[in-house]
Amino acid sequence: MITGGIDIGVRCVKIVIKKEDEILTKKIGISGAAKREQNVTALWEEALRDAGVNRQDLRAVAVTGKGKYNISFADIRKTEVVCLQKAVQLLAPQATMALQMGADEMLAAVFDHTKPAGISEMTLNQKCAAGQGLLLENLANEFDWNPEEPLSWPGCAKALDNPETISDGCAVFARMDVLEAMNHGAKKEAVMAGVLHAAAVRAYAVIQDITLPDMDQIVLCGGLSRNPLFVSELEKVAGMRLPVLPNAQFIGAIGAAVAASERE
Repeated sequence: MITGGIDIGVRCVKIVIKKEDEILTKKIGISGAAKREQNVTALWEEALRDAGVNRQDLRAVAVTGKGKYNISFADIRKTEVVCLQKAVQLLAPQATMALQMGADEMLAAVFDHTKPAGISEMTLNQKCAAGQGLLLENLANEFDWNPEEPLSWPGCAKALDNPETISDGCAVFARMDVLEAMNHGAKKEAVMAGVLHAAAVRAYAVIQDITLPDMDQIVLCGGLSRNPLFVSELEKVAGMRLPVLPNAQFIGAIGAAVAASERE
């Protein structure tokens, strides 16, 4: 059985085409805002070509994310938390909780895979946690650093030992703190370290906002989880190891593809 999953976020669209438990292809592109359907359709057609299949070969296509109502060719639409649960059950069935961190929001969910929906509790964006991924990406671009290679950011890992003080209460206030620090001659690496630390504090606040299950069973996913500096700082703040799921940025799309396989 071949199915497709599409996750349309504020920043990126992720597409997965899978056959049973094998991912045939995965694609990522810019979400597109006003041209969202056009961008998603073009990326979808590219994914079909790469997978070597035609649309009629697929049993169903499911879509999730902020833009799930912006495309017309999907068969079913699912919420983000439903797709998160389905992907985690497939990739890490031992996990009892996941924190999904994207460009614009954080979603924490506790799982009980014995229940019909598999979800016992969830929460979103504690203390204006929205926009953390975008803030880090934009700041890296302003510093002329590659957002995709955090380990290449000069001096950042060391600066996390003594970061600049950045607000952990709101991404907007954090941005204002960044501007103030730079105007007072703060070093780029210390400012970025401060933003990473503030993001980690806010992420841990999201985790704490729900009933914590076995602490050893928490997994991370989403685009922000691909930043090893952030993950390391979050583990330090939380005082626990937080493994990152494989294909972390594609978790929503994988879960959507699983949902498509369950369509009656």
